Amino acid sequence: MTPRVKPKGHEFNVTVCEAEIPFDADLHVDVRDGKFPLPRAKTSVQRITVMGDTGCKIADCSLVGQPAKPFASMAHAATLQPRDLIIHVGDYNYRGTLGHVKFTHRSTGESVKKHVYDAGDGTDMSRNCRQSPDSGFVSQNAPDSDQPDAWKYWKADFFDPAGELLASAPWIFARGNHELCSRAGPGWFYFLDTSSNLPSGGGRQISCPKPKPKANPFESVVLGRPFRIELGPLHLIVVDSSNACGAFVTDETKDFSKAFVKQLVKVNNLTVEGKETWLVTHRPLLGVKKYRPKTSALCSATHDTQQKYDCITRTLEYAVKEGLKGKLPQGMRLILSGHIHLFQSLTFAPGGYPPQLIVGNGGSIWRAVRLRLTSP
Repeated sequence: MTPRVKPKGHEFNVTVCEAEIPFDADLHVDVRDGKFPLPRAKTSVQRITVMGDTGCKIADCSLVGQPAKPFASMAHAATLQPRDLIIHVGDYNYRGTLGHVKFTHRSTGESVKKHVYDAGDGTDMSRNCRQSPDSGFVSQNAPDSDQPDAWKYWKADFFDPAGELLASAPWIFARGNHELCSRAGPGWFYFLDTSSNLPSGGGRQISCPKPKPKANPFESVVLGRPFRIELGPLHLIVVDSSNACGAFVTDETKDFSKAFVKQLVKVNNLTVEGKETWLVTHRPLLGVKKYRPKTSALCSATHDTQQKYDCITRTLEYAVKEGLKGKLPQGMRLILSGHIHLFQSLTFAPGGYPPQLIVGNGGSIWRAVRLRLTSP
């Protein structure tokens, strides 16, 4: 096995090693603590578990000690029956990614509390990808932050509660907005991202740039490479949508949105004709919630004729329109995503989008919604 490159200046007192392994092989790992069997990666899967948004909010967990809940219970329950594959659609670390962090100046000792950049989430929709009320780009990983990304948060929120399940089957990981470079991005690229210095990982492990407090947020966007996994007749394509804002695309943010146009063009190029394909993305290509005046962006008339709902992924809608001329590849049969803390099933009229399944209820279960919309 080969060690991965540890992020500089972060509290990751663990070593991550990696190796490329073949399908359908019984293998084990030898480490100092003993010999551990690896779950078999099957070329054809029958039973798949999908989960997302599993981090633990501070109201439910202490900062140290106890594992994330209800994720710990969910992960244990998932081990009670055998499964061939586990798909996580993003957002692993909540207690280590607070919306505000405190910065203390070393020379004066003065402290100031600031909003961390989170791609528009939780802010006024009209601001698109800008944070509010702070201007510029604020990262919890910048110098003098009181809560930089650290192993202890990843351990408590993900690796401890998922330990038994991690050993039971192979996993596919998608990157969520809690793994932005302004938040737990350093840990994401160290622990879970597929980029690697190994040839099979592209030959270069991606890392987060050094935070620049006065930079435009768009200058600090780092996206992972879309990739395809072939499992017999089923193909899975994973795309990094972590930084795709939910608000309307404006002239100011159009250049930023073009990054996601490129992402979906790559998805199109990865799709193999005649193969059933599932798209795995943290943010839904199309997701809806109840309309809230002044803060919401109404779905267009072709989405919602009664104007009851608010579309939540305008950047990705724009990317589909501009990059794919409004249509996903013919082989795309399902879109798996999370981000919104609910279970939502969307189906469309024949000839429109494939079904969209939102599984974002791994940490905070809000509600279940099933809708049928006309084709966009």
